[in-house]
Amino acid sequence: MKDSSKSEENNSLNEIKGLKLNPCLKYKHNFNTINNEQRFNEIFEVFKSYKDRKEYLVSPNYKINKINIILLNENKIIKSLEGHESHITSIRYFINNKNNNEYLISTDQTSILIIWDIPNNYKIISKMKIDYKDYILSCLLIFNINLSNYKNFIVTSCSCRGFTKIYSFENSLFLKNIAHTENNLTNYLLLWNNKRNNNNYIIECCFRKICIYNLLNDNQLYAELISDRTASAEHFSGFIYNKDDNDLLLVSSNNGYIEIWNLYDKKIYFYININGSKLMDVIQWNIKYIMVTDYENQSIKIIDITQMKIIANISGEGIVSVRKIKKINDLKNGQGIISSGYDNYLKLWTL
Repeated sequence: MKDSSKSEENNSLNEIKGLKLNPCLKYKHNFNTINNEQRFNEIFEVFKSYKDRKEYLVSPNYKINKINIILLNENKIIKSLEGHESHITSIRYFINNKNNNEYLISTDQTSILIIWDIPNNYKIISKMKIDYKDYILSCLLIFNINLSNYKNFIVTSCSCRGFTKIYSFENSLFLKNIAHTENNLTNYLLLWNNKRNNNNYIIECCFRKICIYNLLNDNQLYAELISDRTASAEHFSGFIYNKDDNDLLLVSSNNGYIEIWNLYDKKIYFYININGSKLMDVIQWNIKYIMVTDYENQSIKIIDITQMKIIANISGEGIVSVRKIKKINDLKNGQGIISSGYDNYLKLWTL
């Protein structure tokens, strides 16, 4: 276990180990403050379509509760989706790897969930009301798993302290709650396929801890990952990657820590502390680097996870209260990221 809190280097905006970060597009969210709940302006999704191999940006228009589909290389809105009647709270992209069907799933402030069939001109194939006291915060689509005589599922979590719920994808039938989670505020949901036992697990990035449940064993609790460093923090984002035949969970927290857990032995593999930071989102750039947004210091940090140290701190004009970032691969001029923040703009950057 290694703490790399003192490894940060001071790099200016255009001196990131030879990389250049230049804003080439600004797309306004059309955002209004919603009951002082400003977190909604971080909502967007990026996906590369299996059907046409093009990359798309998905972003809400909050003034009229529509979802815009934007072709990234042309910076053109190709479709506006209608179906929500209140402010959108989450958007995620999923693909069924068995038949390559693609879907968007979106939710709104009144806990309405809509599934859009992407190849079928974004046709609505499911619209349902989830029984929550508050809005849906995160959701998953899970495909090709045998459970309760069904194979495909919808999983949702709530912004208040409510159960994570599982529904049938085919007919929107409520199946069960995930046990033990009623008192957890779950910010983000992940699916983990344990290749050692071929079981599937739902991971909840929660307030104060990470909860992991065995989906095929009646949602039995597999692990609660808790550390002294994040015992009073919220976990906002994470992803799973494999190293040396171990599945590792990397999560960011709003008290300045990034932790990497070994999902097999349920122990900390590595952590880093970025003092005075509020880390909101983390993505994997490649096998060597991750990027994390520091909302408190209005910056994006690049971390070498092979050397376990920060190699760059990107700040300057254009990075204002950044919260969420997404990687994009197929720009005309190479790779890039899209960032969002409290200045109400999505920004496309080329690297």
